Amino acid sequence: IATLPLLLTLAPVAMAQAPASTTTASVRSESSLPPTDLVFLALQGRLRSQGIPSAAALIEAHHEGRVSSRMIVEAAVKANRLSAETLNDPTYLRLIDATFSTLKSNSR
Repeated sequence: IATLPLLLTLAPVAMAQAPASTTTASVRSESSLPPTDLVFLALQGRLRSQGIPSAAALIEAHHEGRVSSRMIVEAAVKANRLSAETLNDPTYLRLIDATFSTLKSNSR
């Protein structure tokens, strides 16, 4: 928990470092919420009511495979933050994974 402020401080930096790709336009066309923003919302606890942990617990759960990118997107769909089509976008899911990888490596 002591690292929580550090993680929340690093989250915007890590998101800025998430891999940019030429498929960003396709991600945006299917979703108005970029993958890195979704991760940040989840870290802030905005998907807790859908069963997604927040802060460092979320980073650890994703790293251990207890919470997948798909589960996060499903929770966001249930919370009316994303369209259901986003579940079929492998690029979107990979960008969530990449963001978590960056957060995990920055938290060491």
